[in-house]
Amino acid sequence: PQEQARKTLPEIDADIPLPVQLPEFYEAAEFQPEDLEPEMILAGMLTVFAYDRENVHINYYRKLFTLLQPDIRKEMTEAAIIKSKNGDFDTAEELLSALEGLFPQDKITKLNLALLMEERIAAASVTEDFNTAALYSEKAKTLYNELITSDPPLPDAFFNAAYFFMQNGNYEKAASLLTTYLQLESSVSDTACARKKKAAEILKRIKTQCLEDKQFSKAYALMQEGNEQAAVEQIKGFLQNNPKSWNGWFLLGWAMRRLKRWDDGKTALLQALDLLQQTEYEDETFCDI
Repeated sequence: PQEQARKTLPEIDADIPLPVQLPEFYEAAEFQPEDLEPEMILAGMLTVFAYDRENVHINYYRKLFTLLQPDIRKEMTEAAIIKSKNGDFDTAEELLSALEGLFPQDKITKLNLALLMEERIAAASVTEDFNTAALYSEKAKTLYNELITSDPPLPDAFFNAAYFFMQNGNYEKAASLLTTYLQLESSVSDTACARKKKAAEILKRIKTQCLEDKQFSKAYALMQEGNEQAAVEQIKGFLQNNPKSWNGWFLLGWAMRRLKRWDDGKTALLQALDLLQQTEYEDETFCDI
């Protein structure tokens, strides 16, 4: 395919320098022109797409690259997924960032990047590295905000963004995004039908559990920041007005566990479980922490 692509290349502009990425074993001072390989130029252009998107020649590089590698979107996406599953998040992010720079209008790649940021948040949260989790949370937030304001809208972006904001305690925005998703989604696929059903269920739960309450949102945000004691005060205030909210008791139990107040945490989580069993949502897992 590369040989075929070369035959269709536009005339190379000698005035435009081509970026070169040297292999790790090369020392720049030792490099000789005869050592140049096509892969070095391709790697150089990928570096531009990932980290130098203001490059004055980037559109020229995009044209050359897509002619040389017509299947690159599929190949790099699959590679990024494999790297992510293997826990190599840095490489996965680098691949998707390069792909986003190569195809700046590709919303699916941007969505994949946002989902990768969520994986990085989860990995950092496991070790309670709140600063790192906050960094990736901001990146995910930026990507989702770009997606939900883009035109034409991508329904999947609204559904996934709703989950992201819900995980950050912003149920008010999550409800708005799910409402928009239900209005936008026109697919009749099994996946779309399942998502529409789930979106409707979550919207109902947000309303019945009073999760749009500002005290609940504040408590959740404080937990994300690692400020458990302040979160406890907020959630206790919420529970005074909403004593039957299993989510509220669950959040209190989570905070108590973080504070190593095991008995209080156990009491709160048992209350959450009892209230949950009284609802029709006992099989839902989207609020797991």
